[in-house]
Amino acid sequence: MFTHSKEIFQSIFEESPIGKEIFDTEGWLKDINSSCLEIFGISGITRIMKFNLFRDPNIPESEKERLRRGETVRCECAFDFEKIRQSGLYQSSRSGTAIIDLIITPLKKSGKITGFLAQLQDISEQKATEEALRQNEERYRLLVNQIPAVVFRGYADWSIDVYDRKIEALTGYPKEDFDSRRLKWRDLILPEDLQPTKQKFVEGLKTNKAYLREYRIRKKSGRIVWIRAEARIFLTPQGKIDHVSGIFIDISAQKDLEETLTQAYRELHQTQGIVMQQERLRIMGQIASGIAHDISNHLVPIIGHLDLLLNGEEALPAPLKENYEAIQTAATDIASTIDRLRDFYRLQKQGEVSTINLNLIIEQAINLTSFRWKNETQRHGRVIEVKQDLQTDLPQVTGVESEIRDALINLVLNAIDAIPHHGQITLRSWFGDSQVILEVEDTGQGMEEETLRRCTEPFFTTKGLRGSGLGLVMVKGTMERYQGIVEINSKPGEGTTVRLYFPYQEALKPAFAEPRKLPAESYPLHILYVEDEPTVRAITRKMLEKDNHKVVAAGDGQTALGTLFFSQHKNSPFDLVITDLGMPFMDGYELTAQIKKEYPHLPVAILTGWESVPVSEQEKSQADFLLNKPIRLEKLRELIREIISRKTGGKAGISP
Repeated sequence: MFTHSKEIFQSIFEESPIGKEIFDTEGWLKDINSSCLEIFGISGITRIMKFNLFRDPNIPESEKERLRRGETVRCECAFDFEKIRQSGLYQSSRSGTAIIDLIITPLKKSGKITGFLAQLQDISEQKATEEALRQNEERYRLLVNQIPAVVFRGYADWSIDVYDRKIEALTGYPKEDFDSRRLKWRDLILPEDLQPTKQKFVEGLKTNKAYLREYRIRKKSGRIVWIRAEARIFLTPQGKIDHVSGIFIDISAQKDLEETLTQAYRELHQTQGIVMQQERLRIMGQIASGIAHDISNHLVPIIGHLDLLLNGEEALPAPLKENYEAIQTAATDIASTIDRLRDFYRLQKQGEVSTINLNLIIEQAINLTSFRWKNETQRHGRVIEVKQDLQTDLPQVTGVESEIRDALINLVLNAIDAIPHHGQITLRSWFGDSQVILEVEDTGQGMEEETLRRCTEPFFTTKGLRGSGLGLVMVKGTMERYQGIVEINSKPGEGTTVRLYFPYQEALKPAFAEPRKLPAESYPLHILYVEDEPTVRAITRKMLEKDNHKVVAAGDGQTALGTLFFSQHKNSPFDLVITDLGMPFMDGYELTAQIKKEYPHLPVAILTGWESVPVSEQEKSQADFLLNKPIRLEKLRELIREIISRKTGGKAGISP
């Protein structure tokens, strides 16, 4: 039985993959298995029988003392085979150093040490692998620390693992709050961003398991920052979510830049719109100026002949006179309308300035538009009620009454067009913050945002062929001339409110000249009249000759200069030159400059059917007077009286 047990032990000892050695009480080697010989690089047992445990230089002396005290020793020893060869303990075929996991157990009998059992494992490869893993982990941590992002691993319950403390800079919370699972990532996401974030995750799960999300989180300080999460989803073999690996990046600065760029784009777009609107205004001004010039020239013979008829020596029959006066009023109104069309965007407007009761203007506008809001609408089965809410002690403003009345009529007509069936229009007036305010409010269909934005653009209309697209443009131009403001508020289905703000200042006067009282005395003058349009030239000459002035007419500037030259040499000088502005070859400015060069004391008056001429141009031409077409008989008489006043040493003036 004992022999059998000994054989079994010997078999286990020999065949064990773990190196085993048996030493006597003095530390001399008694037996060694093949695994141990392989570890030490020894071909046969005879080559190591002189090996003594307590002489091994690779075992620390402290561990040897513990063995002598009967303690079990376990250590990882670096076996330097070069040292062993030098000590003469045994000759090994191995070189270098091996890391050995060594366990030495004292063998005892009756409490006494009878020997030692040593068990050895070569763990050099394991240690090399561990060292490689350690170095890789160190490199990974260095890489993670260099990345300007937080590297994370997330789980289905929204808990996350992070690998450095950049999470603290990103969120304001310590890393330990996430490590301990006290804080879940979803706790930081804004509630309104949480559902879209989940949706992005689901979409990533359905596609290639990768996703990108941008959302906001609230830091511990309460500050909100934008986060971009770039991650990949990893699944278990069963197809369930195992974890998510990715990075968190703070993109707040990028979002701020995007917002700045977006705002800059909006401002650029608005600026482009303003520039385009100004360009359209410029083009429209050129068109209006050309139209005004042509119509003004056509009105000259109409108004001139009417002036001659109504101021003739023979009295006209009352019915005929009334008809002529009605025609004259209509023609004068056309001239006034064309004048406003020509100059609506400029402050240099000619007209009759007075103090204006805006409440009276409101009443007039209501009466003048009654054919639309009352008669015409009722004929089509519509009912529009017009109400007034006026401040009784409203301060007066200074301006041209017809302009403000036209602006208000435009607003009322727009309000009527905005009410498709039944509705109400309310006109209000009040005074506040040094401003006189007129308001037109309707209960119509209102305007979309795009329509509201463009409603003051020239030629923009929602009325189709019925609209010109100039109504609100002229209203805006009128208010700008008075340094006023147009405010328009509108919403679809809620109607529209337009307010006109007139600044109330004692010194506020539009830049229009006041007519002056002139002396009534007059005597015939020798006048040179220059005009390229035959019909205009003929009627203006008749108007001057009616008051017995001697008039010589010329069709262009060169002819006029020749006429002046011969008149001087014949000792028959002219008292006044009246010239048109727009003429071929030599315009009124050039002609005036030539006249003033040769005859500096000869008065020159320029007639123009174009827009108001800048003061710098008048000064450059040295013209004495600048008058607008169509010229009236009374205006010509006023000019003549001014010339006479100057010749006689009086001080008078003339309005354009």
